[in-house]
Amino acid sequence: MKRISTVLLLPLMLFALERVNLIKDHSFEKDSEVWHTRVVCWTYPDCDAIVSRHDLENSYTGGFSGSGDTRIKPNIISTASNQQTLISQGFCEPKKVSDIDSLIVHYCVYPRRINFFEDFCLCQFTLLIDAHKPTEYWEVSYALKNNEFTLDSKNYEFRFITLEQMSFPSDTSWYVLAKDIGSSLVSDPDIQLNSSVDSLIFDVGGFMFNSWLGQKVFFDDVRLMGYADYDVGVKEIISPDGGSPYIPEAHIKNFGREPVDNFLVIATIAPVEGEVFYADTLIWSLPADTEDTISFSCFIPDDLGYYNLHIYTVMEPDECDEDDEMSKVLTFYSVTEPPPSHPNSLDLRINPICSSDIRVTYSLPQGHSGTLTLYDASGRHVDTNQVKGHGTTELDLDLAPGVYFVKLDASGVSLKRKVVVVR
Repeated sequence: MKRISTVLLLPLMLFALERVNLIKDHSFEKDSEVWHTRVVCWTYPDCDAIVSRHDLENSYTGGFSGSGDTRIKPNIISTASNQQTLISQGFCEPKKVSDIDSLIVHYCVYPRRINFFEDFCLCQFTLLIDAHKPTEYWEVSYALKNNEFTLDSKNYEFRFITLEQMSFPSDTSWYVLAKDIGSSLVSDPDIQLNSSVDSLIFDVGGFMFNSWLGQKVFFDDVRLMGYADYDVGVKEIISPDGGSPYIPEAHIKNFGREPVDNFLVIATIAPVEGEVFYADTLIWSLPADTEDTISFSCFIPDDLGYYNLHIYTVMEPDECDEDDEMSKVLTFYSVTEPPPSHPNSLDLRINPICSSDIRVTYSLPQGHSGTLTLYDASGRHVDTNQVKGHGTTELDLDLAPGVYFVKLDASGVSLKRKVVVVR
C-alpha cells in the first residue's frame, strides 16, 4: 500500500545527469551470477587454466577478486598451444557507445615462476561492441604487454582495436587503469555512437613461445562509468543520530534518464547485535533525474544503546547497485514516552548528543503557542523561548559540557527531552 502521509516531497530538478557504475558487484564480493567465467583451449581438448570470480588469494578491496590463471603448463602442448580465461559481464539494460564514459580497473599480476618475474603478460580489458553482427562487431581493448610482445593497434580481420598498450608491471602490487574510454570510442571512425555495448570482458592468456608463458592476473574494484536509464538509490540519511521518538528520513534519487514508478524504499532498525524489530516500506515514484526527501514511521526504542538504521531501495531493473543502500548508527542515551494523544501534533525532537548548539525541532497544534525551556542537570533555568506552529530553533548559549533538559509546554501538556553537551 502506498503511504504518503509521513512524507515531505521536495522534487529538485538537477542540471546534469550523474554518472553511475554500470558494472554490478564491481568488487566481486557478492555471490551472484552477474559475472560469467569461461576457459578456452585452442589446440587441445583439456585446459589446465583456472578462472574464478571469487578468489580469496588476493583482493584490492578486502573481499573477493576475479582472477584468471594460465601459469600451469598444459599436459598436452604443441608450438601452437594457446589457452584463455575469460571473465565477463553483460548489462541488465541495453547500452550504447554514447552511454559510456570511463573505465577504472584495479589489477595485479603474478608471474609463472616463483622469485623470477618474467617480463611477459597477455591480458586484455575488452568491450564487446555490436556482438549481434557476425561480421561487423568490434572488440575494443586495453592490453598489457612487454617490449617484445606487441599487438596490432587495429586488426580488421578480427575487428579488433587496441586503444592502448600498457607496460607490464614490475612487481605484484595492485595497479590501476583509469581511462576516458568514452572519448576514444567517439573519436574512432569505425564505431558508431548508436552501436550497442554488449559486455565487458577480462581476458588472461597463456601460450607456447619456446617455453610455456602464462601468468595469474587479479581484477577488482571495476568501474565502467556511464549513464543509466533505470537507477534509483539513497543519496543521504538526513535524520539525526538518535532521539526519541525517532523518525528516519533520507534523500532518495532517480539517477536515471527514465521516470520510474512503484519502486520500494525500505527502512529497518536493529540493535548492533540483534534481529531487526522495526521495518517500514514505502512504494514510491520519481521522474527522471530528480530527488525527494522521504520520511518513515516513528520509532521509539525500548532500551538504551546503539542501533543500526538501514535504508535501501528495491527496483527491477536497476542498473547500478552502489547507491541502493545506506546505513547509520543511532545512539539512544535516554528513552522517553511517545508524544501524547492530545493535542494531536505536539512533538519535540532533539539530538541526544550535541557538540555545540542545541538544535530543537518542535510541532504544536495549529493556532497554539507554547514555551520552550532549557534547564541544567540541577533544574536551574537557563533559557526560555516562545514558539508557535512547527519549526526548528537552535539554543546558542555557549553551554558548558554536561547534561541538560529541554521542556516544551503547550495546551496543558509537557514534553521533556534530555541532551548531553560534549566538547
